[in-house]
Amino acid sequence: MMDRIRERQQAIDRARPEPVVCGICGVVFQPSWDSFDRKWKFPDLSIISCILRETNIVCYSCRRLMHIRENITMYLEKVGIPPKYLDCSFDTFKPTDDISHCYKICKKYINDPTFNLFLYGGFGTGKTHLAVAIARELTLNGKVVMFISVPRLLFEIRKGFRQGSDDMESFYIEKYSSCPYLILDDFGLEKNTEWARQTLDYIIYERDNHLRPTVITSNLSLDELTEKMHGRISSRLAGTGKIVLFNGKDYRLRRD
Repeated sequence: MMDRIRERQQAIDRARPEPVVCGICGVVFQPSWDSFDRKWKFPDLSIISCILRETNIVCYSCRRLMHIRENITMYLEKVGIPPKYLDCSFDTFKPTDDISHCYKICKKYINDPTFNLFLYGGFGTGKTHLAVAIARELTLNGKVVMFISVPRLLFEIRKGFRQGSDDMESFYIEKYSSCPYLILDDFGLEKNTEWARQTLDYIIYERDNHLRPTVITSNLSLDELTEKMHGRISSRLAGTGKIVLFNGKDYRLRRD
Protein backbone atom coordinates (compact mmCIF):
# COMPACT_ATOMS: atom_id res chain seq x y z
CA MET A 1 0.00 0.00 0.00
CA MET A 2 2.70 2.43 1.01
CA ASP A 3 4.70 1.48 -2.09
CA ARG A 4 1.77 2.37 -4.37
CA ILE A 5 1.31 5.71 -2.65
CA ARG A 6 5.03 6.42 -2.98
CA GLU A 7 5.02 5.46 -6.67
CA ARG A 8 1.97 7.63 -7.33
CA GLN A 9 3.64 10.61 -5.63
CA GLN A 10 6.80 10.05 -7.63
CA ALA A 11 4.77 10.01 -10.86
CA ILE A 12 3.09 13.28 -9.86
CA ASP A 13 6.45 14.85 -9.09
CA ARG A 14 7.86 13.74 -12.45
CA ALA A 15 4.92 15.37 -14.24
CA ARG A 16 5.42 18.68 -12.44
CA PRO A 17 5.75 21.43 -15.09
CA GLU A 18 8.40 24.09 -14.95
CA PRO A 19 7.54 27.47 -13.43
CA VAL A 20 6.42 30.10 -15.93
CA VAL A 21 7.66 33.66 -16.09
CA CYS A 22 5.94 36.84 -17.28
CA GLY A 23 7.86 37.94 -20.36
CA ILE A 24 7.60 41.61 -19.35
CA CYS A 25 7.95 42.03 -15.60
CA GLY A 26 9.70 38.72 -14.85
CA VAL A 27 7.35 37.56 -12.09
CA VAL A 28 7.57 33.77 -11.58
CA PHE A 29 4.47 31.58 -11.22
CA GLN A 30 4.85 28.19 -9.54
CA PRO A 31 2.64 25.17 -10.39
CA SER A 32 0.35 23.65 -7.78
CA TRP A 33 -1.07 20.12 -7.69
CA ASP A 34 -4.89 20.04 -7.80
CA SER A 35 -5.89 16.86 -5.98
CA PHE A 36 -9.52 17.20 -7.10
CA ASP A 37 -8.79 17.42 -10.85
CA ARG A 38 -5.63 15.35 -10.35
CA LYS A 39 -3.39 17.56 -12.45
CA TRP A 40 -0.89 20.37 -12.15
CA LYS A 41 -2.24 23.90 -12.45
CA PHE A 42 -1.04 27.45 -12.18
CA PRO A 43 -3.65 28.90 -9.80
CA ASP A 44 -2.07 32.36 -9.76
CA LEU A 45 -2.24 32.47 -13.53
CA SER A 46 -5.92 31.61 -13.60
CA ILE A 47 -6.71 34.06 -10.80
CA ILE A 48 -5.08 36.98 -12.56
CA SER A 49 -6.16 35.87 -16.03
CA CYS A 50 -2.76 35.65 -17.68
CA ILE A 51 -2.60 35.07 -21.41
CA LEU A 52 -0.32 32.80 -23.37
CA ARG A 53 0.95 34.03 -26.72
CA GLU A 54 3.08 31.29 -28.25
CA THR A 55 5.95 31.11 -25.76
CA ASN A 56 5.36 34.59 -24.26
CA ILE A 57 3.43 34.75 -21.01
CA VAL A 58 2.05 38.14 -20.02
CA CYS A 59 0.61 38.55 -16.53
CA TYR A 60 -2.55 40.51 -15.87
CA SER A 61 -0.66 43.46 -14.39
CA CYS A 62 1.49 43.87 -17.48
CA ARG A 63 -1.41 43.22 -19.83
CA ARG A 64 -3.36 45.97 -18.05
CA LEU A 65 -0.47 48.42 -18.46
CA MET A 66 -0.26 47.50 -22.14
CA HIS A 67 -3.98 48.15 -22.53
CA ILE A 68 -3.68 51.52 -20.74
CA ARG A 69 -0.83 52.64 -22.97
CA GLU A 70 -2.69 51.59 -26.10
CA ASN A 71 -5.85 53.44 -24.97
CA ILE A 72 -4.47 56.28 -22.86
CA THR A 73 -6.99 58.87 -24.10
CA MET A 74 -9.90 56.70 -22.98
CA TYR A 75 -8.31 56.19 -19.56
CA LEU A 76 -7.63 59.92 -19.14
CA GLU A 77 -11.28 60.63 -19.88
CA LYS A 78 -12.24 58.15 -17.16
CA VAL A 79 -9.81 59.84 -14.77
CA GLY A 80 -11.72 63.09 -15.33
CA ILE A 81 -9.43 65.02 -17.66
CA PRO A 82 -11.49 67.56 -19.67
CA PRO A 83 -11.27 67.22 -23.49
CA LYS A 84 -9.31 70.48 -23.71
CA TYR A 85 -6.39 68.93 -21.80
CA LEU A 86 -6.33 65.35 -23.12
CA ASP A 87 -3.16 66.00 -25.14
CA CYS A 88 -1.27 67.60 -22.23
CA SER A 89 1.92 65.78 -21.29
CA PHE A 90 5.45 66.53 -20.18
CA ASP A 91 6.55 66.18 -23.80
CA THR A 92 4.09 68.79 -25.06
CA PHE A 93 4.93 71.32 -22.33
CA LYS A 94 7.44 73.96 -23.40
CA PRO A 95 8.75 75.58 -20.22
CA THR A 96 10.29 79.04 -20.24
CA ASP A 97 13.34 79.75 -18.12
CA ASP A 98 11.27 81.28 -15.31
CA ILE A 99 9.21 78.10 -14.76
CA SER A 100 11.69 75.44 -15.85
CA HIS A 101 12.21 74.51 -12.19
CA CYS A 102 8.44 73.92 -11.85
CA TYR A 103 8.55 71.56 -14.82
CA LYS A 104 11.47 69.63 -13.30
CA ILE A 105 9.78 69.31 -9.90
CA CYS A 106 6.54 68.02 -11.43
CA LYS A 107 8.34 65.55 -13.66
CA LYS A 108 10.47 64.31 -10.77
CA TYR A 109 7.32 63.85 -8.69
CA ILE A 110 6.40 60.80 -10.80
CA ASN A 111 9.39 58.94 -9.35
CA ASP A 112 8.13 59.45 -5.77
CA PRO A 113 4.44 60.42 -5.70
CA THR A 114 4.10 59.90 -1.96
CA PHE A 115 3.57 63.50 -0.83
CA ASN A 116 1.25 66.42 -1.56
CA LEU A 117 2.11 68.92 -4.27
CA PHE A 118 0.76 72.47 -4.22
CA LEU A 119 1.19 74.33 -7.52
CA TYR A 120 0.25 78.00 -7.43
CA GLY A 121 0.72 81.13 -9.50
CA GLY A 122 -0.94 83.42 -12.00
CA PHE A 123 -3.37 82.48 -14.73
CA GLY A 124 -1.95 80.64 -17.74
CA THR A 125 1.41 79.71 -16.25
CA GLY A 126 1.05 75.98 -16.99
CA LYS A 127 -0.17 74.63 -13.66
CA THR A 128 -3.09 72.66 -15.09
CA HIS A 129 -1.01 71.38 -18.02
CA LEU A 130 1.58 69.93 -15.65
CA ALA A 131 -1.08 68.60 -13.28
CA VAL A 132 -2.61 66.73 -16.23
CA ALA A 133 0.87 65.51 -17.23
CA ILE A 134 1.24 64.09 -13.71
CA ALA A 135 -2.17 62.40 -14.02
CA ARG A 136 -1.12 60.94 -17.38
CA GLU A 137 2.12 59.46 -16.06
CA LEU A 138 0.52 58.06 -12.91
CA THR A 139 -2.18 56.44 -15.05
CA LEU A 140 0.42 54.98 -17.42
CA ASN A 141 2.12 53.49 -14.35
CA GLY A 142 -1.10 51.77 -13.33
CA LYS A 143 -2.02 54.14 -10.48
CA VAL A 144 -5.64 54.96 -9.72
CA VAL A 145 -6.05 58.72 -10.20
CA MET A 146 -8.93 61.18 -10.10
CA PHE A 147 -8.76 64.67 -11.62
CA ILE A 148 -11.39 67.33 -10.95
CA SER A 149 -11.69 71.08 -10.53
CA VAL A 150 -12.71 72.17 -7.05
CA PRO A 151 -15.82 74.05 -8.29
CA ARG A 152 -16.91 70.87 -10.11
CA LEU A 153 -16.22 68.70 -7.05
CA LEU A 154 -18.38 70.91 -4.85
CA PHE A 155 -21.09 70.95 -7.51
CA GLU A 156 -21.22 67.13 -7.52
CA ILE A 157 -21.40 66.95 -3.73
CA ARG A 158 -24.03 69.70 -3.57
CA LYS A 159 -26.08 67.91 -6.23
CA GLY A 160 -26.14 64.80 -4.06
CA PHE A 161 -27.22 66.91 -1.10
CA ARG A 162 -30.01 68.58 -3.08
CA GLN A 163 -31.34 65.19 -4.12
CA GLY A 164 -32.34 64.84 -0.51
CA SER A 165 -30.08 61.90 0.20
CA ASP A 166 -27.39 61.98 2.86
CA ASP A 167 -26.07 58.78 1.32
CA MET A 168 -25.42 60.49 -2.01
CA GLU A 169 -23.58 63.38 -0.40
CA SER A 170 -21.49 60.95 1.65
CA PHE A 171 -20.82 58.87 -1.47
CA TYR A 172 -19.25 61.81 -3.32
CA ILE A 173 -17.23 62.96 -0.30
CA GLU A 174 -15.93 59.43 0.27
CA LYS A 175 -15.19 59.06 -3.44
CA TYR A 176 -12.69 61.90 -3.36
CA SER A 177 -11.42 61.24 0.15
CA SER A 178 -10.49 57.63 -0.52
CA CYS A 179 -9.09 57.53 -4.07
CA PRO A 180 -5.35 56.72 -4.04
CA TYR A 181 -4.31 59.84 -6.01
CA LEU A 182 -6.39 63.01 -6.26
CA ILE A 183 -5.64 66.06 -8.40
CA LEU A 184 -7.66 69.17 -7.49
CA ASP A 185 -7.56 71.90 -10.12
CA ASP A 186 -8.43 75.58 -9.52
CA PHE A 187 -8.45 75.39 -5.74
CA GLY A 188 -9.70 78.75 -4.42
CA LEU A 189 -12.05 79.58 -7.29
CA GLU A 190 -15.00 78.10 -5.42
CA LYS A 191 -17.53 80.30 -3.66
CA ASN A 192 -16.36 80.97 -0.13
CA THR A 193 -19.05 79.49 2.11
CA GLU A 194 -18.84 77.70 5.42
CA TRP A 195 -20.19 74.53 3.78
CA ALA A 196 -17.49 74.64 1.07
CA ARG A 197 -14.75 75.21 3.67
CA GLN A 198 -15.96 72.34 5.85
CA THR A 199 -16.29 69.97 2.88
CA LEU A 200 -12.84 70.71 1.47
CA ASP A 201 -11.30 70.65 4.94
CA TYR A 202 -12.77 67.21 5.58
CA ILE A 203 -11.51 65.79 2.27
CA ILE A 204 -7.99 67.18 2.78
CA TYR A 205 -8.01 66.06 6.42
CA GLU A 206 -9.03 62.50 5.55
CA ARG A 207 -6.51 62.21 2.74
CA ASP A 208 -3.76 63.58 4.95
CA ASN A 209 -4.58 61.16 7.78
CA HIS A 210 -4.51 58.18 5.43
CA LEU A 211 -1.36 59.30 3.58
CA ARG A 212 -3.13 59.65 0.23
CA PRO A 213 -1.24 62.12 -1.98
CA THR A 214 -3.05 65.15 -3.36
CA VAL A 215 -1.87 67.45 -6.14
CA ILE A 216 -3.47 70.91 -6.04
CA THR A 217 -3.35 73.83 -8.46
CA SER A 218 -4.39 77.30 -7.39
CA ASN A 219 -4.13 80.94 -8.40
CA LEU A 220 -3.84 81.79 -4.69
CA SER A 221 -0.82 81.52 -2.45
CA LEU A 222 -1.09 79.71 0.89
CA ASP A 223 -1.27 83.09 2.65
CA GLU A 224 -4.20 84.08 0.43
CA LEU A 225 -5.86 80.72 1.06
CA THR A 226 -5.35 81.23 4.78
CA GLU A 227 -7.25 84.49 4.57
CA LYS A 228 -10.00 82.95 2.46
CA MET A 229 -10.28 79.54 4.16
CA HIS A 230 -9.56 80.60 7.75
CA GLY A 231 -6.17 78.86 7.79
CA ARG A 232 -7.25 75.28 8.36
CA ILE A 233 -6.72 73.84 4.90
CA SER A 234 -3.65 75.90 4.02
CA SER A 235 -1.98 74.84 7.28
CA ARG A 236 -2.34 71.16 6.36
CA LEU A 237 -1.12 71.77 2.82
CA ALA A 238 1.92 73.67 4.07
CA GLY A 239 2.93 70.92 6.45
CA THR A 240 2.46 67.84 4.29
CA GLY A 241 4.01 68.50 0.90
CA LYS A 242 5.98 70.59 -1.54
CA ILE A 243 4.94 74.10 -2.55
CA VAL A 244 5.81 75.26 -6.07
CA LEU A 245 5.43 78.84 -7.32
CA PHE A 246 4.69 79.43 -11.02
CA ASN A 247 5.74 83.01 -11.64
CA GLY A 248 6.01 83.01 -15.43
CA LYS A 249 4.02 84.89 -18.04
CA ASP A 250 0.63 83.76 -19.26
CA TYR A 251 1.37 80.54 -21.18
CA ARG A 252 -1.71 80.99 -23.39
CA LEU A 253 -0.61 84.43 -24.60
CA ARG A 254 2.82 83.31 -25.75
CA ARG A 255 3.45 83.40 -29.48
CA ASP A 256 6.72 81.47 -29.63
